[in-house]
Amino acid sequence: MNVLKADAIPTGVPVDVNDKEYLEYVYLKLTELVKSHEGIAGIAAVQLGIPAHMCVIDTTNLDYFPFNPHQVLCLVNALYTGLPGGGKGVNEEACLSLPDELY
Repeated sequence: MNVLKADAIPTGVPVDVNDKEYLEYVYLKLTELVKSHEGIAGIAAVQLGIPAHMCVIDTTNLDYFPFNPHQVLCLVNALYTGLPGGGKGVNEEACLSLPDELY
C-alpha cells in the first residue's frame, strides 16, 4: 500500500468573488498545471498550497461527463449537494501523489 506523507494544507477559505486579480491569479495557476500535464482532468487550489475554495476541471477530452461542455470549468466557492434523486455516481479516481493507483 502506498502512503503519502505530507504536511497538512489548510482546507481553504471562501474566495471573495469581487477580487478579480486574485481569482485570475488562482485560475491561471490551476489551468496552467492542468494543461501542462497529460492525464490531469482537474485540480483544486489547496492541492497547490493555495488556501482557496477553487478548482478547475478540464472536460475538453472527457467523454463520460453527461453534460460535457468540452471546456475548462472553474468552480469558485462550490457546494456539492449530491446527485438528483439521491443517486450515486461511480467512476475511477486517480491522484497525482500516487500515480500508479486508481480508486
